[in-house]
Amino acid sequence: MTTLKHILRRLSSFPAFTAITVATLAIGVGANSAIFAVIDNVLLKPLPFPDSAQLVDLGHDVPGIGLHGRSAPFLYFTYADQSRSFQSIGVWRENSNNLTGLAEPEHERSLELTSEVLPMVGSFPPRTPRPAPRSPRCWPTVCGATSSAPTPP
Repeated sequence: MTTLKHILRRLSSFPAFTAITVATLAIGVGANSAIFAVIDNVLLKPLPFPDSAQLVDLGHDVPGIGLHGRSAPFLYFTYADQSRSFQSIGVWRENSNNLTGLAEPEHERSLELTSEVLPMVGSFPPRTPRPAPRSPRCWPTVCGATSSAPTPP
């Protein structure tokens, strides 16, 4: 107990040093907590899909010409026909589209995928083919919906 009193007395005699020390410790503890939270949520927790440990993302790199990332679409058929290691194979690709209609064109992001992708992540496509629903933000302006018009499915 006397040691603690001695430490507090010494720290109170140097207020600038004490403030810098406390601030450094606070920043260090805060940064450590933030980094752990990110690592825990991104790396340690499983993905919110059934059997997420069995999902694999394949990509191809061609360093000589600077291609990195996604596999070529034609390889999907090769993988689907010749693969013995995977239960199911699907392909997905992010897109960027300009939607035009009754108003100004709007820039929207979309996702193209084969029918195998949704069941792999625990979702199932509708039984009847229909156009993909537009986002609620662009439905009134691009597609011309009004308050009396039906909303998209």
